Order: sequence, then C-alpha cells, then structure tokens
Amino acid sequence: MKPYRFNNCEREIMRNKLTHAVLLALLLCLPLAGLAQEAQVDRTELPIKGPWYPPITTLDARDAKAPPIFEVKLPKGAPNVVVSMMLASAPPARSAA
Repeated sequence: MKPYRFNNCEREIMRNKLTHAVLLALLLCLPLAGLAQEAQVDRTELPIKGPWYPPITTLDARDAKAPPIFEVKLPKGAPNVVVSMMLASAPPARSAA
C-alpha cells in the first residue's frame, strides 16, 4: 500500500491551519506575559501619572503613613529609544521692500 500524497490544495489548507494554530497560541500567551508587568500604569498618555491615594486624615504626623514613592520603570525588553518631536513651521515671509 502506497502512502497518501497530499495535493497542493490540501497542503495549503494544512499549512494555513498550522499557521493559525501557532498564531492563536502566541496571542493567548502574550497577555499572560503582560501580567508580570505593572498593570496599573497607563502608558498611552504622557506624562505618566502616579496612582491616586486617599488623603491622609490623621491629625498627628507621627501616626500618618506616607504612600509609597511612585517610580516609573521600563517594561522588560523595552528598546533604548529616544523620540524627538519637532514643530514644523512655515518659512519666514519675505517683505516687498
């Protein structure tokens, strides 16, 4: 008995299914990797705002506990890049004189 040989169409379907399975597995694993990082920091707005803490209501400063210092750290594996933004302005107008 000869082994079955797939035609080109069947090979393409199998390759697509395998590619989709690998991509799906990667997409499902990415959120799990992000859980290890700080989930509270919103990096879509600059400057990055610190977390809100309720005001201290104790009258005696010796009994008050200060909130922890907010420190922004780079995510693991972040590239070392500086983004520079320049304002494009029109060239100076020439005088008629």
